[in-house]
Amino acid sequence: MATGKVPSSGSASAAGKVRSSGSSVAGTVPSSGAAGVAGPVGASPVRRDPTRRSAALAATLIAVPVAVAVLLVSVFVYSADPPATDPVTMTERDLAADVAGACEAVIADLPDSAAGHARRPVTAGAEQNAAYGDPPITVECGTSLPPVRETDLVYPLSGVCWYPVAGENRTLWTTVDRVIPVTVTVPGAPAGTAQSVAPFSEAVGTNLLLRDAFPTGCTDTIAPPSVATT
Repeated sequence: MATGKVPSSGSASAAGKVRSSGSSVAGTVPSSGAAGVAGPVGASPVRRDPTRRSAALAATLIAVPVAVAVLLVSVFVYSADPPATDPVTMTERDLAADVAGACEAVIADLPDSAAGHARRPVTAGAEQNAAYGDPPITVECGTSLPPVRETDLVYPLSGVCWYPVAGENRTLWTTVDRVIPVTVTVPGAPAGTAQSVAPFSEAVGTNLLLRDAFPTGCTDTIAPPSVATT
């Protein structure tokens, strides 16, 4: 009986303890190795989250340009010169009573702003002159009709026919389909100046009669709604 108990006790107890102890050691060693040699025993491993790092970098890349843009806009807004409001020097013309009356109606119907430029006062002839922006775009009613041949290039703009004459650092646009000429002077190079003239066509077309004859290129002219033409 004694011989039979020794193997049973040794096999069940000793062997079981060895395995249990070995399992504990084996479980501890990998844990220590995963934490790293420099880390303290039992400390959790420190790992950087790549997702958080990318999100933080993206937020920085977005925030910096936005801050710069806000700064630049603020500098521009506070450093930009205010719109010019002083009167523009212009000359008053000696007009016949009927011409003066028609021109007064034209000037009264002009817009408060044109092509992004605010209207400004004038030094003389407020019933026949107007000005916009700086350097000023000027409008003169009751001017002279320029010499225009039948085949010259003209520009129908919003129902009114205009003829441009390029000068030094300015372009003079004059109506050639109305009995009373209106001239708009636009400063700068000739290219693109038609956009500065078109806003004045409505006031001209509403108040001034059509001429009996005008260049063949004036195909889209519009007569005043309450005036019969020949």
